[in-house]
Amino acid sequence: MSAIALPAHLGGDQAAALLPQLRQQIDAQAGAAVVLDAAAVERFDSATLALLLECRRHVQAGQRMLQLQNLPAGLQSMAHVYGVDGLLGLPSSQAADELA
Repeated sequence: MSAIALPAHLGGDQAAALLPQLRQQIDAQAGAAVVLDAAAVERFDSATLALLLECRRHVQAGQRMLQLQNLPAGLQSMAHVYGVDGLLGLPSSQAADELA
């Protein structure tokens, strides 16, 4: 399975414009899991989280699983603050709090 690479700039307008393209790439992928690779992501904001959550919904509608890889620490932290880390398959807020 090959990962779908996310671009370096993934905030605001970029995230909204990317959604239709990501949906097409997700639909074109075979297999039970879809992998999004965030290794290149440098700029992000809350719109990035909304994009990732929408990708999750789209993947689950096809009865598949979303896997995120190479998510920047700052984006993981933002997901934790917003309480959506568990939805994105990241260590949940509760687990992160227990480790602290």
